[in-house]
Amino acid sequence: MMCGDERIGIGLIGAGWMGKHHAFNILKNQHARLVAVSDLEDETAREFVDSAGISAQVYTDYQEMLARPDVDAVVIASPNKAHAEHAIAAAQAGKHIYLEKPMATTLEDCRRIAHAVEQAGVKCSIGYHRRLNPIVQYAKQLQVEGRLGELILAESDYVHYIPGDWSIWEWLGKESIAGSLVHAGAGHNVDLLRYFCGEVVEVSCFKDIRMPRKCQVETEDIAIINLRFANGTLGRVVMFVGPIMPFNFTIKLFGTRGTVDNNRI
Repeated sequence: MMCGDERIGIGLIGAGWMGKHHAFNILKNQHARLVAVSDLEDETAREFVDSAGISAQVYTDYQEMLARPDVDAVVIASPNKAHAEHAIAAAQAGKHIYLEKPMATTLEDCRRIAHAVEQAGVKCSIGYHRRLNPIVQYAKQLQVEGRLGELILAESDYVHYIPGDWSIWEWLGKESIAGSLVHAGAGHNVDLLRYFCGEVVEVSCFKDIRMPRKCQVETEDIAIINLRFANGTLGRVVMFVGPIMPFNFTIKLFGTRGTVDNNRI
């Protein structure tokens, strides 16, 4: 429940790299206010709050933050393995949730989150924001209008240069924390294909670790995912993290009446 101030009071769980991005977007939103930040590292959270020049209170115990009546919703940007714990606790506290992708690192945890959200009657949105890209929205409009015809094939690539010595590998490269690089990056691509093609009924996948790193990694840096959808459409997602090239995110839709090739129709 909003207290006094008509803006939505938001608490942030996780003040790392992604959490900071969310926080700055909250600060730019005239309908929201960042009232509290929670992170296991007190210094990390305080450095962010101080550098942003905001009055948000800092917590190392996220449960204390969830107990605040002026926190209407939470943004969860904690490490992937902690998503289920934090999302379930937020739902049980009656807070609406924006949950960074991946939803969780196991199907069981995803189902636990969904159950907690349903039981609590709160709203939960997963951070698959690529659907809101203007190109994607226009392509969806073309599909709805029938101008692409029946989709036969849908493809999407996530090719991203991440240096082997980047500090993010300290957690992104650990399967027990990140789960998978497909979760961390190519989840957007799979989500877009589901947006256009519906539910997946069959999956096959190849993955490997090929690029040199300064630290040992457990998560794949290349994966090829083949999908069959309930409507008969075939799909393919390629994720490759490490090649020497600029970031490349693509979407291609091949229909019986038209084709979308990124920004070309």
